[in-house]
Amino acid sequence: LDPRAARLVELRYFGGLEVAEAAAIADVPLRTAERDLAFARTWLRRRLDAPIAERTVESGEAGGP
Repeated sequence: LDPRAARLVELRYFGGLEVAEAAAIADVPLRTAERDLAFARTWLRRRLDAPIAERTVESGEAGGP
């Protein structure tokens, strides 16, 4: 996940801001913020739905027992 999308997720979901407020703070157009948040939700959903072995390989973490 790129840093801009991660920052928008932080502002929107952990900071409790509206999308327009998060966009203003991140200094990006509203449409860009909406697109980045949609991408981030899709990225997160795919990561959560992936088997654990895939998650650890993609992130570079050691996997297995």
